[in-house]
Amino acid sequence: MENNEKRQYLFNILKTTPDIVEYSIKTQDNELNKRNDFFELKNRIDLFLDKDSDARFYIMPGLRGVGKTTILFQLYDYLTTTRGINPNQILYFDLDRLKDQGEFNILDYIDLFIKDINEEAYLNREPLFIFVDESQYSDNWDHAGKIIFDENKNVFLIFTGSDALNLEYSMDSARCSIKKEIYPLNFSEYLYLKYDCNMPENISQTLFDMIFTADRKFPKN
Repeated sequence: MENNEKRQYLFNILKTTPDIVEYSIKTQDNELNKRNDFFELKNRIDLFLDKDSDARFYIMPGLRGVGKTTILFQLYDYLTTTRGINPNQILYFDLDRLKDQGEFNILDYIDLFIKDINEEAYLNREPLFIFVDESQYSDNWDHAGKIIFDENKNVFLIFTGSDALNLEYSMDSARCSIKKEIYPLNFSEYLYLKYDCNMPENISQTLFDMIFTADRKFPKN
């Protein structure tokens, strides 16, 4: 793609992402419940926005279907609705779709997003957010992340990948990034996210007692 085509591609992403996010994080007008991983990353974003931390490059590997994309969408929604960030200052970039365009350099797109589409925010050092999904489809994602991290202190980065082996990163990027693995749901998390059911904190011990001591009294919340 030429730069004009890449720019238009990014504009299309920025235009359609809000609707995609709303559709993805709500069921029958009710928002999906959030995993603890969301709250951990939200707190990191808050520290970044409040200028209390320079930790702003996160690597988020995990198997397909464990909820990485949902977490990114929930963070996007938090930024726009609670923190008042302009949606045009948040790039959700799904490389699973871009890979069908042929060979690409992810750094070209990110530079256009930062220095062209958000030129005013770039010059004024306003916060920008880049969420790259399925990073393993880019051969140089870790190098691109390191360059963006080093050159732009106003940019917060999250790179996800469904293949943990392909998401191994170089020593250079490891120096400036934090790895946050997303694991499959345990049973309690599944019940909470799917049915809004909060299980007792000591459910494991309760089940153990039921099986081995015939004590079938569940603790009171």
